[in-house]
Amino acid sequence: WRARWTRDPFVTVGTLVHALLSVLIVYVHTLWIALPAMVLVGMAWISVANSLTVSAQAALPDWVRARGMSIYQMALMAGASAGSLLWGQVASWSNVPASVAAAAAAGVLVYEFRLVPPRGKTDVNTQASREIDVAIYISDVKLENVREIVVQGATNARSARR
Repeated sequence: WRARWTRDPFVTVGTLVHALLSVLIVYVHTLWIALPAMVLVGMAWISVANSLTVSAQAALPDWVRARGMSIYQMALMAGASAGSLLWGQVASWSNVPASVAAAAAAGVLVYEFRLVPPRGKTDVNTQASREIDVAIYISDVKLENVREIVVQGATNARSARR
């Protein structure tokens, strides 16, 4: 079944499954419902984490792969630690179910721009060869649960919080 899914939909579905079942686990007080949900949450989490790790390994050139993967792992662990601190603080202000529901609802929208060399011969050092204009319309409905928008380039990123 994995061969039929490309990475992006697989990660999206895995993330949604994780978010929805996490909320179910904290609101359901029946062990026989919570236990299978926990198994599925773990499967979704490890599947998404492995998909992203494989993608990072495949994207990095050979000469920098080890260093890039160490930075990736460090960022992953730092993000998990920071998220635990943040949502633990939210839970202390409210309660655990509300904190988990808020974490599941908080979204990040990431746009990654990839430049592909032109197929044919082009003039170099012209103004048009150095600029790229990109725009996309996103409805308010799609942005409803998005709390941060990240524009990711090859060497840097810009983000805006809502």
